[in-house]
Amino acid sequence: MAFVVLTFVIGEWIAPHAEEAAQKIKIRALSSMIGQDLQSGLWFKDEGSFINVRESRDPKLLQGVRIYEFDSDYRLRKITLAERAEYRAKGLWDLYGVMATRFDAPGPQTSREPRAEWHTGVSPDLLNALIVKPERMSAWALHKYTEHLEANRQRTERYEIALWKKLFYPLATLVMMALALPFAYMHARAGAVGVKVFLGIMLGIFFHLLNSLFSHIGLLHNWPPLAAAAVPSAAFLASAMLMMWWVERR
Repeated sequence: MAFVVLTFVIGEWIAPHAEEAAQKIKIRALSSMIGQDLQSGLWFKDEGSFINVRESRDPKLLQGVRIYEFDSDYRLRKITLAERAEYRAKGLWDLYGVMATRFDAPGPQTSREPRAEWHTGVSPDLLNALIVKPERMSAWALHKYTEHLEANRQRTERYEIALWKKLFYPLATLVMMALALPFAYMHARAGAVGVKVFLGIMLGIFFHLLNSLFSHIGLLHNWPPLAAAAVPSAAFLASAMLMMWWVERR
């Protein structure tokens, strides 16, 4: 139980904060961009708008912001371009160097402003989720980001699987210890102790690899996130119980 609690503390608090800090340092050092896989930068959706961010080294400061707003019939209603956006408060950003084009019945109308407010559900915490891998986020951050994706009708399977894996991972410590128990009953006089210990180590490595593999298989085959996260641990726990039963019988 001490190992389970320690695993939960490291996985829920220490590792996510350390990973977030490391990513920020890496981005600043390499001058890289969020969403660098796309030449146009980072794209995300917020209700009836699509937002493009050219560059962001800090979740509270965005460079080259483009906001495309659509009406209920999916017609382009407004395009807003801003040189940069700075986070002010919950749900509120300040846009600087703003040029907005509105598409009305008479025709498009363009206006320029040095500063404007941008009300959105996008927050630095959500942007952090785009920097940090889901597997290294805390369970609470995964839950909040999954809610945001659901509200915007986007796919959530990857983050749901990561959330369930985060919840099950401390229990995986018990599974690993259960797998080790049958090997603890071996005696040196039984022979081939080194081979049996090696097989036990390989079994633990196989459990770790299979735990990661099931996440990708679950995404490919649209498995329920709970099943994709729980099946490896359940299968190896059953195997450990079977091995202990076999050792007791002998």
